[in-house]
Amino acid sequence: MKTHRIAAAVLACAAACAQAAPFATWNNGTVANSSIPGVANGSTYSVTLVFDNGGNTVLNQSWSAGDLTCVIYRMAGGTIVYAQDLVANPPDAVGSATTDATGYLNAMFTYLNRAPAPASLQYSATSPIAGHAGWTANGANPVFGYWAAPSPELSFDDAAGGVQMAASQWGPPQAFTGTCAAPATPPAPPTSNATPVPTLGHAALALLAGLLGAVGVIRRRNPSIRG
Repeated sequence: MKTHRIAAAVLACAAACAQAAPFATWNNGTVANSSIPGVANGSTYSVTLVFDNGGNTVLNQSWSAGDLTCVIYRMAGGTIVYAQDLVANPPDAVGSATTDATGYLNAMFTYLNRAPAPASLQYSATSPIAGHAGWTANGANPVFGYWAAPSPELSFDDAAGGVQMAASQWGPPQAFTGTCAAPATPPAPPTSNATPVPTLGHAALALLAGLLGAVGVIRRRNPSIRG
């Protein structure tokens, strides 16, 4: 029993010492009314939002519009990617994203929009996206579009009527280790029942190793102790 209590304390300490990192949440939608080459109606697209408030855990957190750092749209099975730096180009935003004591979202932004702008305004994208591009996540269509003169505007809708902004429609925030660039490499969307887990820093790992070593010493010196 004693070793069980020590192990529990070790794990609790490790979680509390998690390394500060940006976090990301994602939403999956279905394409409709697409005029973008390669983006087929009925296919799945995803929107990933990255935010960083300087915290080191996803538990009981709040991220405001000023904490948004990146948005990534992935289309056509991830072969067409758009990524925009939201630190240099903050979107119009209403609301905030918050998590509960389990790390799951209980509130989400209700409106996010970035008017079409040229690539010089800190976005990168794979072909065929070029020229002025913009996006919106507010439950209204279209959700993404661009145009490169003299071409007409190309865009697509969401079959549900826009990017769904209910907190339940977004995945639990996970540590983000990708880059805000195309081709972007955001973390693969976890399954819907995934549990958010804070990452461990070097100090936490060292402490964890030391405490586990101490448990081993105690058990060797006291053979009568059982786990």
